[in-house]
Amino acid sequence: MLKIIRGLMIGAIVFCMSSYGADEGDKGEKIEKTGWVIYKPAKAHISYEHAANELARYIKEMSGVVVSIKTDKEAKPEDKVRLIIGDSAVNYLTKDLISKGKISVPKNLGEGGYFIKSVIDDGRTNIVFAGTRGRGAMYAVYNYLRKYCDCGYFRDGDYIPKKINIPVKNIDFSDIPVFPIREGFAFPAHKGPMSKYSNCWDFEYWKLWADFSVKTGANVLHHYIRWGDIPYKVLDKLDINDAVGRAGDVLAPKDRSELNRKVFDYIRSLDVEIWYGFGGEWGLMPKSFDKAYPGHDLIGGNLLKPEDKEFDSIMRKVWSEFIKEFGKADRYFIIYHPEGQADMRYDAYDKAVKLFRELDPSSKFMFWSWDLDWGTGNKNIEEFNKRLPKDALVQDQSGVKRGLKSEDNHFGGRDWMHCERSIGEFFSGDRLGKGFGPFMGDRIINDGVSAESKIPVGCKGATFYNELDSGNFLVFSLAMDTEWNPGKTKKSFDSGEWLDRYIIERYGKESANNMGASLKETFKANLGDDKYLAGEDKIIDNAVKLALKEKEKQKDNQRYVYYMYDIVTQALSDCGQAKSQLITDSFSKDPKSSDTKVYLDKAKEYIEMLKDIMASQDRDKLSVTFDSITSRSPTADKNQVALAIGARNYTIITYEKWYLNFYRPYVVTLKILEESIAQGKLPAKTEIDATLKKEIRPDWNYWNPKSIKEIGSYKPKKDTLTLIEEAVNKNIFIVGK
Repeated sequence: MLKIIRGLMIGAIVFCMSSYGADEGDKGEKIEKTGWVIYKPAKAHISYEHAANELARYIKEMSGVVVSIKTDKEAKPEDKVRLIIGDSAVNYLTKDLISKGKISVPKNLGEGGYFIKSVIDDGRTNIVFAGTRGRGAMYAVYNYLRKYCDCGYFRDGDYIPKKINIPVKNIDFSDIPVFPIREGFAFPAHKGPMSKYSNCWDFEYWKLWADFSVKTGANVLHHYIRWGDIPYKVLDKLDINDAVGRAGDVLAPKDRSELNRKVFDYIRSLDVEIWYGFGGEWGLMPKSFDKAYPGHDLIGGNLLKPEDKEFDSIMRKVWSEFIKEFGKADRYFIIYHPEGQADMRYDAYDKAVKLFRELDPSSKFMFWSWDLDWGTGNKNIEEFNKRLPKDALVQDQSGVKRGLKSEDNHFGGRDWMHCERSIGEFFSGDRLGKGFGPFMGDRIINDGVSAESKIPVGCKGATFYNELDSGNFLVFSLAMDTEWNPGKTKKSFDSGEWLDRYIIERYGKESANNMGASLKETFKANLGDDKYLAGEDKIIDNAVKLALKEKEKQKDNQRYVYYMYDIVTQALSDCGQAKSQLITDSFSKDPKSSDTKVYLDKAKEYIEMLKDIMASQDRDKLSVTFDSITSRSPTADKNQVALAIGARNYTIITYEKWYLNFYRPYVVTLKILEESIAQGKLPAKTEIDATLKKEIRPDWNYWNPKSIKEIGSYKPKKDTLTLIEEAVNKNIFIVGK
């Protein structure tokens, strides 16, 4: 199946844009500052204003023209083009067009459906962007820009083409999502598209995540709770300067609370549901709790057992203050002692339901079927169904995917949603096959939401936990499109149309042929697995050369820079051992061969050039670094910061990890090789290991803030693309002479 899918996708990169978007012959009309007006509702949820602002922003980015925004009460008869935000319930202009019979509203739009319709009225062009609520209007705007203007939305930002004309006539499009729940989730151990954990993010990072989720159709944003300074407010004996064990947080408590407030306010402005996820925090207390309040029943020193005599009162103090400070959630996702044995887990859940229903009478809950795979007493589906509230939503991400395997509703009649946990392939970039595992796109589509057959009984939605993903932008985009309509996405995916669109939306129509051909080449390789397979060097050399043809057009497109950086650093890391092996093989074959010195010189040139390329790009667009975190939160838990940006990036090529894991050992090994060869011998493995242990291991400590901070001080004098072009010209990608 995997080979069939890859074959379909490779063969489909022909870039004949079939029926997606505006007719190729319709070049649209020239955007003008005078006569073009965006009309938002005078009184409506702030999300309508957000939709209007976004439309104006994208038009300005495309054309340089600033289109004015006015309310529906300010319409002027001299308008040439009206861009109308909102349906007849909120916008008078839409209501007027409907009353005249100029446009009709599609039936059964539901909570997330939207429509985009253009019509001529009194000699002027009107385009209506609307749904049944604010987020529907936002979906309409974003999908117009994507479908008709070739804009692209990605987890690392947008691609916005330059245009002076956009289609405004003969537009009649509507769409309805298959699932009523489409979740955008930020895992607390989320390695992002930019390879860092969400407990390190600043507001701009959170905004990037929220915007991407809504632009691609999410109606739920799920935020794993970090409690900030709330426990310290209600439990005054706690040490607020306690720098250890804040449930994995890296920010100081007050800084976290300030960030929480800003993030929650922004999410609510988007007219989407907000879910609070208690991924371990239910029942959890700060590390100083045991010392400040001795005598409690605890697990691991800071997790209160539900049988503790003060469990209810302590939880009430903390979470009543949290809701008072940050507002109520649309749903509460309760987890207690995740992945550990906890016979009392259901007792803790009972207490959570009781408390939150007191604090928020309209509260709704979600629980995780993964509980069934962990801990004594929690493997029994009957007990799971018996103990949980009947109106709870179940997130099914268990080892056996119970909901998907069942002909009937497997959760006692409860609604449930499917969760696919490892949606990427562990390494960054536009990837279909590489690294530690196979391409998971078919798994997302077919297994994730049963696109090839009927939707399973009771399945109301889908989410894709990016815990194990490290920035595979292609798979992120595929996952979000699948949440909206799995059947349609599968058809488009299998035909190759989806991939055509992805490349255009990420790199633009003018660069699609070469970028598509380059991407097609990379599908043949298995990048980022630290193994060199014969012939991969020539594959990547060709892929890079194809992409470099678009350098001048793409040099200001950060997505292009990321693409080049990703494939080059992964490919060069893979071939490093092969390059050093040539040295030992040559010497072993003929100690006097001049080839040995050639290979040695090339290996030294290779590693220093790779160092420059690795250091040339701050892979985190928004600079989530040790310094950026500690500068905005001076009392941050520096050990947690070092851990979060170091050791836990265990499947990522980040500069910090690469420098420690690869560069320094490689340079030391080359030095030992060169010295031994000069003496007419090859070094023993024990000699190399002993030297590495002496010179490298003392600093190989991700828990050491000083080491992490000092690693990235080196900066090359040339930019990423220039360095890559030089590497191609010097045949750095080629293994051999």
